[in-house]
Formats: sequence, structure tokens, C-alpha cells
Amino acid sequence: MNKLLSIIFLSSFLGACGISKYIPDMPDLSLPSIPSIKPYKADVRQGSVLTRFAINQLKTGMSKRQVQDIIGQPSILDPFHNNQWNYIHYTTLGSGEIINYRLILTFTADKLTNINTDGIRSLPKMTKKEQIKQAERLNKEKSKTKEEGLLLMKEITGE
Repeated sequence: MNKLLSIIFLSSFLGACGISKYIPDMPDLSLPSIPSIKPYKADVRQGSVLTRFAINQLKTGMSKRQVQDIIGQPSILDPFHNNQWNYIHYTTLGSGEIINYRLILTFTADKLTNINTDGIRSLPKMTKKEQIKQAERLNKEKSKTKEEGLLLMKEITGE
């Protein structure tokens, strides 16, 4: 029985090979060439995400709490430098561009005394909307300072 099945299988297999000269050639059905497709690469962000708008709101004399309200917790709280906060950021964009920056804030008696912005050159520029808000904030501060100055002058002169 096994021999009979083997003979039938081999004969049909060999017969199929002999028929191939009678089958017409098939047209080429391959897909057209596709331009090179690059896979999506996600942006990888590490550390504190800051904006120039937020950094520009910092002023010496602010308390630690006020600074945290504006730009959040620091990336690193060094136990050996309790009065220094480091905001470090490193981003690798999907395009391969790298953005990294470092903001160092120094405090004395819980008041901001130094803002080191040397490491934020690669931080993106402010948007138009942020620039408008910045200008409004500065104008408001100037008018407040001017009013305080006028009040001080009135107190001094006794008017």
C-alpha cells in the first residue's frame, strides 16, 4: 500500500513538472518601487522641561516656593549644595537634533540670589504669543514700579 501511494505521488509530481512548458508566462506583478520610507522616531525628553518665557519670569529676591510655582521642582537637589538648584534637560528629537540645557539657581537664606542662564542657548526661542505676554508683563511691572515710585516721592515730599 505504501509503495502504491509513493508511486502515485511521484508520478503526479513528475507529471506536473512536465506540463509547465504548456503554461503561458505570467506577467510581472511586482509592486512599483516605493521611495525609501523612514520609520517614525519619537522625541525622547529627559529632565526638566523649561521655556524661555518661564525663565524670564524669575527675579532675584524670589523665595524658593515662588520659583517652584513658576518652573517646578529642580532636576537635581545636591545634598552638598543645599542652596543650589539645577534644572537639567536633554532631548533627542526624532530628526536627530539634540537639545540640552542647564539652568542653575543659587539661593541665600531661601531667597534667589543668582540665575545662571549660560547653559540655555539651545532652548527654543519664545513664540509670538509668549513674546506678547512677556511685553505685557514687563509693561505692567514698569507701571507698578512707576506708581510705587510716585507714592514714595509723595511720602518723601509730604504731599
